[in-house]
Amino acid sequence: MEGNKLKTIEPREIAIGKELFAFLEKKKSFTDLKNVFLQLSTFDQKLQTQLFKFVDVLPSLKHKDSVAKILSEYIDESKFKVGFLVDFVSHLPIVRDVFKTSIEQLVAFLARTFICGKNIEEAKQTIAKLKKKNQFYTLDILGEVVLTQKEADFYYNKYIDLLQNIQELNISVKLSALVPQINKNNFEEKKLVLKHRLANLFRIAKKNSATVNVDTEHYETKELFFAVTKEVLQDPEFNDFDNVGIVIQAYLKDSKKDFLTWLSWLKLHQKKITIRLVKGAYWDYEQAHALQKNWAVPVFEDKALTDLNYENLVDLALNNTEYFRPAFASHNIRSLAYILKVVEAKQISKNDFEIQMLYGMLDDLKDYFSQKGFCLRVYLPYGELLPGMSYLVRRLLENTANDSFLKQGFIDKKSKEELLQAPSIKKTNLQIKRGFQNSPEIDFSLEKNRNKFKNYLNTNLEKLNAERICALIVAGKMQESFESFFTINPAKHDQVLAKVFKANIEDCDLAIKEAKKVQKDWQDVDLKKKVMAFRETAQELERQRLFFNMLLVSEAGKAWQEADAEVCEAIDFLNYYADSALETFNTNKLRSLPGERNTNRYSALGLSLVISPWNFPLAIMLGMTSASLICGNAVIVKPSSQTPLVAYEALMILLNNISKYCGSKYKAVLSFLPGSGAVIGDYLINHKDIACIAFTGSNETGMHINEAAIKARPVKRFIAEMGGKNPIIVERTADLDEAIPGVIYSAFGYSGQKCSACSRVIIEEEIYEDFKTRLVEAIAEVKYGDPLNFEFYSGPVIDQNAFKNINLYIDLAKKYGDVIAEGINSNEKGFFIEPIIVENLAADAIVTQEEIFGPLLAIYKAKDLDDALKLANNTEYGLTAGLFSRSPEAIEYISNNIEAGNFYINRPCTGAIVSRQAFGGHKNSSIGLKAGGPNYLLNFVLEKTITENTMRRGFADD
Repeated sequence: MEGNKLKTIEPREIAIGKELFAFLEKKKSFTDLKNVFLQLSTFDQKLQTQLFKFVDVLPSLKHKDSVAKILSEYIDESKFKVGFLVDFVSHLPIVRDVFKTSIEQLVAFLARTFICGKNIEEAKQTIAKLKKKNQFYTLDILGEVVLTQKEADFYYNKYIDLLQNIQELNISVKLSALVPQINKNNFEEKKLVLKHRLANLFRIAKKNSATVNVDTEHYETKELFFAVTKEVLQDPEFNDFDNVGIVIQAYLKDSKKDFLTWLSWLKLHQKKITIRLVKGAYWDYEQAHALQKNWAVPVFEDKALTDLNYENLVDLALNNTEYFRPAFASHNIRSLAYILKVVEAKQISKNDFEIQMLYGMLDDLKDYFSQKGFCLRVYLPYGELLPGMSYLVRRLLENTANDSFLKQGFIDKKSKEELLQAPSIKKTNLQIKRGFQNSPEIDFSLEKNRNKFKNYLNTNLEKLNAERICALIVAGKMQESFESFFTINPAKHDQVLAKVFKANIEDCDLAIKEAKKVQKDWQDVDLKKKVMAFRETAQELERQRLFFNMLLVSEAGKAWQEADAEVCEAIDFLNYYADSALETFNTNKLRSLPGERNTNRYSALGLSLVISPWNFPLAIMLGMTSASLICGNAVIVKPSSQTPLVAYEALMILLNNISKYCGSKYKAVLSFLPGSGAVIGDYLINHKDIACIAFTGSNETGMHINEAAIKARPVKRFIAEMGGKNPIIVERTADLDEAIPGVIYSAFGYSGQKCSACSRVIIEEEIYEDFKTRLVEAIAEVKYGDPLNFEFYSGPVIDQNAFKNINLYIDLAKKYGDVIAEGINSNEKGFFIEPIIVENLAADAIVTQEEIFGPLLAIYKAKDLDDALKLANNTEYGLTAGLFSRSPEAIEYISNNIEAGNFYINRPCTGAIVSRQAFGGHKNSSIGLKAGGPNYLLNFVLEKTITENTMRRGFADD
């Protein structure tokens, strides 16, 4: 009898949860506009998403006709192809003048559901209403991205004004709003500014009995923001100031570690602060970003794991109320019931914790807590619609997600019992782990990774000096020569990195002679052995990653993240071409019919000449070399004279692995011959035994080689990437918060010294002035200097010749255009040219037609999209191009008509990744199949088709 009674007793959290549900049902909650958007997901998930995208773009639409047009485009992207009706109706005489206003008012009404006001006066009205209900608040000023110092000063001064003029204010502060363009490059520099500004906010808050909560924001900045907060609080000035809050995001896998680290710190410093426990608002972004980088996903992939972790953190927080004032933020009734159960079980005072909920979500449930005497704090975002749009869309997505509590409870009508059950793990890990995987870059947002490379540089830089030797490799053998030169650091041109020996004609002849002896045998070496040699080379590059990063930073002048990205690309080329060879050369791709057998066979071209560039001396060099080698060709590498050291060190690894896995005699298939292009370059290009030339460099040199290759008998195979004059179009619906950083990185990353770099930005007239103003202000935040210092966004141009050549173009730009932004230009210690932006240049001006390979950007005003497209296509090049737009129709139109081999939408136009963005251009930019793609190896082989009639006297053996 007693046992049966025990079975009927429900867990306490379920009983509390039912009480909360009963309160809501009595209030008949959730019958407002939010319900309409929740219902959309059951009607059509795609339509719902498209309408959210429309809500996001709406504030940037300035003309009446634009609203209906963009709305119709988004509707037509769903399965309900009725957008044309919206467009048609909007143009009716009666409707036309009110359509835009009506739509804006509707979205504004929706926004006001989640945003308490457009200014502080409206926010105060909401605060007054909350006080009448015995509810508290924390203010949040809306704004997602800060690009300029002017914008950062606006938010900083706004925080100061609020703290000084509202007594006992509780405010949530985004540290990313206090400084412009915060990113992993400038953490150390920005940290100093952040500490100064946060300390001042704390100082004012202390004086006015206010509370400052520091928001965590994105995972990338979490570590920095925690460190800034701790270091400010450690100042003796704030020993008696505890009105501070921090945020722990339960969807992060390391959130428990963060919690315990904070707990230890608080115990050590004998302090007590508020800890706001949230589940997290950037789940989609954090997962997608990690998967694209091939990093460990920092968030729990299964929402149930987040919910479970949240409950575990609730226990920890309530066990440590001596050091934490827990603030539990949630709208999930199961989570709220669990909190109340633990509070009840531990007999925690209602004064020792608080419940937090977002403005506009489950407002009636807020009344339950305030009426029961709990501290209920409402998170109150306020601000203009445009900066607040990202917040609004996040809230809509949060409400309507399939696994959200609100949707499951109020739309899917799941039972109370099911909703109140403990979190149940159902999903598996969502990380993609099949087939080829890109090498993950080092995450320099983590201090431990920055310190690791910094310490490596401090220990090993002295090993780069005039005593270091960069020998010739002649048919696999190292040797010196009579002539030599020094490779130098372009950021410190008095620093010698190595002595490089120069090849002569005799060296070339010997390399060719010895390669020919083993060429046929090398072609027949078991492909699996070659693959093993390549994969081992990739693994060795990974093991020596910091060494090659150091070489690229020192010899090529690359910033840390640019150097590491190149090492990753080199590793990817080796692994990807190994995988591609196994697939390409072991598979018959032709159809056969009864009585007829068709096969395709591939054979090596012979001896390849690889002419590699200085700007990607590791990745592009190894990419071209490995592709040719694995196809059975012997290879002579002629590196750029500016960056031979990094190429030499990589080829030594590859050579040793060829010897290890294929046999020592095959070392003769690889030669490394630095030297003058005019001396050995032309000699090798025209040599009768060179069957294939793979080249990356200038258009002028490429066309010269192409002419020689065509005139040769037999004609030489020529694969070339010859640069670009790459445009980015900024269409009128573009998100400027994305477009401006995208343009800056595309144009000025690595000082504009990428063949894919943006050199022209074409902006629709409607947004031209806004874009230009913010671009000019934002570019002032880009810091140039010696890339050995991680804080610098970019470093020097490669050498004195580049410095002179770029300055000739700058002089032309100043003569025929108007300079709107210009930095320091000096070659006193290194070859530094800071960004320069010019407008009002003619479309056919030399500056806008010729590839410059430097940080010079021309901007244009386009009348409309057709005019923008015409300007974009107005060059002999066609390598990369970009578009920033939120118009589906504009994206489709430009995608179909842009003359470029690689087209990037709403992201920078540089940074192609092996296996994901096969790289190569149109027109005079490229010859051959795209690098890093499934067809690239076919550049280096002869394909033979064999057809056999298998019929024999009336029967077929197949």
